[in-house]
Amino acid sequence: MGDIAGALTFGGSTSNSYACPFPGSSGCLPGSAQYDLLAGPNGQTGSGGLKPEKSTQWTLGFRFEPIQSVSFGADLWSVQIKDQVLSQGIAEQVAFANPQQYQYLFINPYADPAGFTTIINDNWRDTQEAEIIATGLAPTNDLESAIVVTLAPGQYTAIVKGKNNTSGVALVEVYDLAQGAASKLANISTRAFVSTGTNIVIAGFILGNGTGNTAPKGHSR
Repeated sequence: MGDIAGALTFGGSTSNSYACPFPGSSGCLPGSAQYDLLAGPNGQTGSGGLKPEKSTQWTLGFRFEPIQSVSFGADLWSVQIKDQVLSQGIAEQVAFANPQQYQYLFINPYADPAGFTTIINDNWRDTQEAEIIATGLAPTNDLESAIVVTLAPGQYTAIVKGKNNTSGVALVEVYDLAQGAASKLANISTRAFVSTGTNIVIAGFILGNGTGNTAPKGHSR
């Protein structure tokens, strides 16, 4: 039933890097980048929606026994299925090469406020090096990511992913650099792929002002 109805789930990232299929739209990443993939049910309705599944099949086989107790055989099977219940089956290369034709497959589940330009960073010294050092909070490893930005009130999404689709342990830190301002950080939430065994999700956060910290933690299985 999950192929017919259900929620969208995170399905990894594209295997290749692509230019934004809709330049200037919310969710675009600078230059050539990997985009998140979502897995979901058959979203078509009407005449293109769910239909009775039909199949046509035939078999052909033979058996050859040249002498007693020695035989050879072969079987050929052919099965053709129409209107099979599957999720959308468009290869990512085809969709990104023809974004207007497959526009219905592109969505932005991490929408930021209108007018906000997505910021991306790999190694923190690549961009904003002087600004990051001036905060006194520069990462100790040059391969870590960091961004300094002044945000208007609204809802924002920070995405952390492994380079070239690798996986590992991630730590996200948010610092209020202008504590005299009236704005406050609130309603923090996370989303991640939840698996089993050694791939469970352990989510938590540390809240503190330098003198005392609270560190609630939750396990997802």
